[in-house]
Amino acid sequence: MPASRSDWPRRQTGWPSTSTDAETSTTSAIPGRKSPRGRARLGESGSIGVMSAPRPRSVTLACIYAGLTGAVLLMSFLDLATGWSSLEVQQRLETTFEQAGLNDQFDVETMLPLVRTLATIGSFLAMAVIVFAIFAARGDRGSRMGITVLSSLALVVFAASGLAGIVPAVLAVLVLSFLWSKTSREWFAQ
Repeated sequence: MPASRSDWPRRQTGWPSTSTDAETSTTSAIPGRKSPRGRARLGESGSIGVMSAPRPRSVTLACIYAGLTGAVLLMSFLDLATGWSSLEVQQRLETTFEQAGLNDQFDVETMLPLVRTLATIGSFLAMAVIVFAIFAARGDRGSRMGITVLSSLALVVFAASGLAGIVPAVLAVLVLSFLWSKTSREWFAQ
């Protein structure tokens, strides 16, 4: 039986028992692996935390912008995907075709399944952006690459869509510039 409750996790897991030993330790929560962002440290409650350099503001802003944009797009795409056969969606398509001068080339009835498919694909990509934003904020390099690819794709699509795509295109440029700024690259390289 341990002498005190706070002493029990240290003796059970083999982690250093003093804070000075814990600060010089290079082990992580997984035995045999080094800590990804700094030195592992035993917390006050006996839990293991990872000491790291503070996250740059540019990474935080990029992840917030990407996550919020992904959430708005997800809601928009889900609304379009679930209401794809409604009269409102059909009228929006007809209006779009008339404004673009494509009324003779495309039929609304044949385009509705394509719209639903594209809205479903857009929903999955928006969910991926949200997940990538969360993990990039935690320092995952693969998620930063995922956000980079999806933001680049969004930039091209929204810039090609005209006036309505200006704000999302600007957000995509901000996310890309913030994620690849010097301070962000240095933080992800740690």
